[in-house]
Amino acid sequence: MDDHCHMLLKPFEGLQSIMHSIRSYTANQLHKTTRSGTGQVWQREYYDRIVRNEDEFWEKVSYVITNPQRRWPDVREYEWTQWFPFE
Repeated sequence: MDDHCHMLLKPFEGLQSIMHSIRSYTANQLHKTTRSGTGQVWQREYYDRIVRNEDEFWEKVSYVITNPQRRWPDVREYEWTQWFPFE
């Protein structure tokens, strides 16, 4: 999405540590790419949800994958939607 992202994660360590790494890496890459070097990229807070069963998991997968089509109905393929199967 152009102003937010969705992720489904199965954390093996604390979520705060994972989010810090993701935010730090992506902000640094954005600053390098745009050559701005400064500025806030992420909002202070993030919203996490616990997926409690397989039905809820697939509901969330469907929501995340179809989110770009709700925002941009004319777009048929959205290059940033990626699927990494869980084991």
